[in-house]
Amino acid sequence: MPNINGRTLAMAIQAVDFKMADLERTIDAQPSDQGSELESLLLSYTNAAEALKRAYQEALAEVSNLPPYEKLVRGDG
Repeated sequence: MPNINGRTLAMAIQAVDFKMADLERTIDAQPSDQGSELESLLLSYTNAAEALKRAYQEALAEVSNLPPYEKLVRGDG
């Protein structure tokens, strides 16, 4: 697996979380019979967020000066 530093990983987590929030707002604003392609994209971002979270937890075990994961993402999810 490629090796990236913890700070870069933190930025990727924040970027994915931001995109997920944007997709959620867009989906919520559409009529209920539309947006299925965006829901599929949101699922892909959700899966990526989970993989990044696992990688970040591994980085936290090795590096002590990283912020807690909870500080990188929205508190509602």
